[in-house]
Parts: sequence; C-alpha cells; structure tokens
Amino acid sequence: MADVIAIIRDIIIIVWGVLGILMFLAIILVALAILRSVKPVLENVRGTTGEVRTATRLVTDAIIRPAVPVISFYTGIRQGFRVLRRFGRRGSG
Repeated sequence: MADVIAIIRDIIIIVWGVLGILMFLAIILVALAILRSVKPVLENVRGTTGEVRTATRLVTDAIIRPAVPVISFYTGIRQGFRVLRRFGRRGSG
C-alpha cells in the first residue's frame, strides 16, 4: 500500500511540475503579446510628446518671451506711480 501511495505522490509531483512549467511559458507568451501590442502605442506617445514639446517652444518663443519685457515694464511703471502717490499723500498730510 505504501508503494502505491509513493507512486501516486510521485505522479502528482511530476504533473504539478509540468503544469508549473506550462503556466510559466503561458505567462511569458502573454507578456510578449502585451509588449508587442503596447509598443506602437508607446511610439505614438513619444511622437505626440515631441509635437507637444515643439508647440510649447514655439509658443514660448513667439508669445511669452516677447511679452515678459512688456509686462515687466508695465508693472514697473505701475509700481512707480504707487510710490509717487504715497509720497504725495505723506507730503500733504
């Protein structure tokens, strides 16, 4: 009876080992399939990122850089008028 149990045990161990190897191979195949399907999407995202980067540079060069000195000048003039108003109020009070 012990010999039969030992043989059944050995067969179960072999079956589980084979099933484990098959599952490992299946997981690898699924991972490779997912990688192949995701690769074009990643390349598309890289291209889109490059386009966004280019558009951002264009907006920065065409709009933001020229606007900074103008806005700075306007802010300086406005602050200057505030300072002059404060001096005017102190002198009259």
